[in-house]
Formats: sequence, C-alpha cells, structure tokens
Amino acid sequence: PGARVVHESLAGRGGHRLRHKAHARPSAAGSIRGRRLDQKATLAYLTRAGAAPMPGPTTKKATKLADVQEKSRHAEGKGLQRPDGARHRATPHSGGTQRSRLGGFFGAYSNAVGRPCNGQLNLDKDKLRAAANGDTIIATFTNLEAADFALNWARQLQAVGLRSLIGVSAHLGPTLEQQMHSADAALFCASGQLFQINGQAGRWAEVPPLLRSGHNVLVSDSDIAWLRDPRPYFRAIEQAHPTVDFLLATDRAFNDYASAPLEVPSHGVSGDTRRGEDLDLEHAYASKISFNIGTLYLRGRSNETLCAMLEAWVESVKYDARGKPLPQLAHWDQEPINKLVLQQHISVDRTDHHLARVFNRRLAMGVLPMLQFTTSFTYFIHAARREQLRVQPYSLHAIFSHGKDRARKQFIFREEKLWYDDKAYYGDASSRYLSVELTWPQRLREEGGYELITLQQRDVQKAMQLASALNRTFVLPKLRCGERPMAYPCYGWYHRAMAYFGFATGARVPMPRLCPLYYWVQESRLLDLQKSSGGSFSFRESSFLEVTPARS
Repeated sequence: PGARVVHESLAGRGGHRLRHKAHARPSAAGSIRGRRLDQKATLAYLTRAGAAPMPGPTTKKATKLADVQEKSRHAEGKGLQRPDGARHRATPHSGGTQRSRLGGFFGAYSNAVGRPCNGQLNLDKDKLRAAANGDTIIATFTNLEAADFALNWARQLQAVGLRSLIGVSAHLGPTLEQQMHSADAALFCASGQLFQINGQAGRWAEVPPLLRSGHNVLVSDSDIAWLRDPRPYFRAIEQAHPTVDFLLATDRAFNDYASAPLEVPSHGVSGDTRRGEDLDLEHAYASKISFNIGTLYLRGRSNETLCAMLEAWVESVKYDARGKPLPQLAHWDQEPINKLVLQQHISVDRTDHHLARVFNRRLAMGVLPMLQFTTSFTYFIHAARREQLRVQPYSLHAIFSHGKDRARKQFIFREEKLWYDDKAYYGDASSRYLSVELTWPQRLREEGGYELITLQQRDVQKAMQLASALNRTFVLPKLRCGERPMAYPCYGWYHRAMAYFGFATGARVPMPRLCPLYYWVQESRLLDLQKSSGGSFSFRESSFLEVTPARS
C-alpha cells in the first residue's frame, strides 16, 4: 500500500552520466533461502542522527600561536623552514613501512605498499610547470587509504579540462599511479614529518613549496567534486577585489542569507555584462562562525606572507585545548585553524567591506559564495535559491558534518552522478533491479514535514522487503520533501532552521521538492543490512538507472 512498482530493469538501461563514467559493485544478490528483512530493523536503519556541536574555544594554545605569528613577521623574504625544522626532504622510515593518518573521515592506517616516495616523485620546477593550468596549480593531498577519493577528484578536474597535482605520503602502487597519470594528475612526494604523522593536519607544511613557485595555488580536499573550471571566477574576483590575498569557503548557511551578483563578468564574450551568472563574495566577517579550509585559493603575489600564515596553521594543530603537544596533531585541523588563526583579531577590511583582515591585519581574506562553492547542505537544500538566481555550482564538498565515513561521501557523490565506479558496479545482463514510485495523501503534498517523510520511509521499508523476496537489487527512490521548511531532521548547529540570533519564522529555508538521500537514509546501515542479509538484499542510489558505465 502506498507504493507502486514501476520499473524492473536490466543493467545498461537509462541515459549516460553527464561525464561521469564507470561505477565498485557489492556482491550481487543471491538466493534468499527463506530470509526476510525484519520490519523494525529496516525502519531503524533508515533513520539518521544529527551532528554534534563543536567544542569551545582555547586559551593557552592561542598564546602559543600569537608568539608564532609575531616571529613569522621576520621570516618573510628569507624562506621558511618547515615547523619541524627540516628542509623538504625524504623522511627516514622503519622497516620500509610508513604509518600515516589522514585526519577527518579517513582515520589511521598502515600503508600496504609502504615504499617511500622519492626519485620520479620528487617535486621540481619542471613538474610544477607541467602540472600548472596557466598561472594556477590545483593540488590535493592523499595517502593509500584515501587514494580513491583523490583519483575521483582528479577525474572530475580532467572532465572540465584541468590538470592537477597530488601530494602523496608513499608510493600508491603501479595501478593507482597509472590511473592518476591517466587522469592528468602529477604525483609528488609530500615527505615532511608532519604529513607522515597526520596527513590532514600535516599537509599545510607541504603547501609553501607550491606557492613559492610563483603560481596561484588552489588547495582542495579530495572529497570535493569539481563541476566547472573555477579559474575565470577567481580572475573576476581579483579584478573586482584587487586587494584580496586568499579565498576560502564557508560552512555558514543561515536562513536570512542574501546574495549579490558579481559585477565583473567571469564568463562569456568580451563586454558581456549579464547579471546572475556568478555571485560576489560573501561578507567575510559575517561568515566568521566557521571558515571551511577545504577550498583554499592562494594568490602567488602574496606568497611569503601566505607562507607565514600557513606556518601559523601548522603550529595551531600541534597542541590541544590546554596547550599540551598532540603527538598525532589535531584530528580535525579546521577547528584550531579557525579559532587560533583566522578568527583571532579578525576585522572588516576598511577599503573593501566584502573582505576581512586576518593574521594581524597582514592579509585580506575573501569568502567564496556558499551557493556556488557548496557543501552537501547548500548544494541540495539551497538548490531553489540557486535556481532563482540563475547561477551554477562550481563544486560539491561532501563535508564532515554530513558524514565523516567514506561510504557516506561516496553516497552523496553517486546520487549526483559524480563518482567513478568500476564497471562491475553496474552488473551484467543477468542483473535485476526493483524501483518504486511513492504516493502520499494530498494534504501532505502541501504540508510536508515529519509525517510526510516517515510515511514514505515506511513504504520504502516494504519495498526493501519486496526486493529481497524477489531477489532484486533495490534502487532507492526519491522522497518528496514537501513545502514545510527544514522540518526533519535538524543537522548541525550552523544548519538549523533559524537565524544565528534564534528562531526566525520568516527566515526559514524552504525545502527542495525532492529530498537528498543523505537527508533521510543512513547508507552505512544499509551496507550493514546488505552484509548481514547473507546476499538477500542489495541496493543502489536513486540515480542508478539514469546512467550507464563508461566504455573503455
């Protein structure tokens, strides 16, 4: 009841991904042999918990950092050493195995390949020139554990005509390295001691050599999918805001959000003055609640001052809230970098109110528009606002707050056809699927809210049981969100359906017509269910039948 089976498909039906080709296939559904999915268990698996708030500010750590910022004044023009005192060189290893931790969602791991990166992976001027896109280098950092994200990142950039540069903690093995090169990604050895300890927090010690090459540098997390070439936008911003030294993203997404068009055209023919094509920068000072360092654009003209700031970033991740050294560095680097560097003594730029002065007023910082350099939240939930303004997103960042595990990030990308999988993910001629079209009462079409979501979840539960009984892979449906703003659930502190000063009825965010998958289902529970069902249940994302694997 309430659900009508509308599609049973063999693999290969449907249209192509826009440019995103092949998808890693879990085991094909086998015989159920009397197994059935428990109703209560499946409904519980569909429920997603909210995010926890960030810890409070620190004190001793800020004092240590103030000393670093003061000392860094004298380093400009002299060349900086890494904070560990070493010049950039290979780090000794024990037994041929490196142990490294990429913070955030990747956690600890031991390199399976383990061979120190050197030789052909050394960073030199020729490699930097070859990897550059005109005057801009686009870089990320990875290790073996996160290499599939770095590869997907590079393929997305290649699809929009851009080369990339990837810093690695060790050799990734011939297969992965060849795939990286095929995606126009050059690899270099990020061998600093801090990067070996913690790739997430330690990567900032590896950025200055890129910046000192004289290029502009775009440092991007690997859990970002790039949808368009951002360089024309950066050039337009430099023209509109000539004093800006660096740009980063924001997690701020309050409901009273206002957007302004960029006065300088960033695309199109010469003299094109169309409005609504791109948005201007956010007001940086108003965004100070949370700067997102996953997208960081550094202008080459300010390289020594920026290198000094990056040294302060490195120092900020070395200590805990009480000022004690952290042997493994900060697990989440963004928090101390925000609180101890970017937010310290921040002020509005007197000559350009879009910008903020940071790092003892030595640098002018701009904040990228959240509707175009998006998080999972602003990409999906604020889609109507973006469409109203007739602007297109540049990137989608599967941020920590929407799920720190790799499966959830892949889930978000797959829904938008932004993840490359192996051909096996699509099955073969014998693969069979089940999809459903959900229905609901007329009053809920208009009201939306919690009742509408839970009603559809119950129907999804029944459809999952049907797919299991018929031995078919279940294609997740697209749930209707309704018109009631932000009714269910309530994600982290900066995504609530209210303004920063409290509940604001008139400023609520209207929900999109269709709910993103991450909003109503926790994919890790589905994966657990798939594993524990003994092969009687498997699933795919809602866009699965719209795509086909790439031809090799």
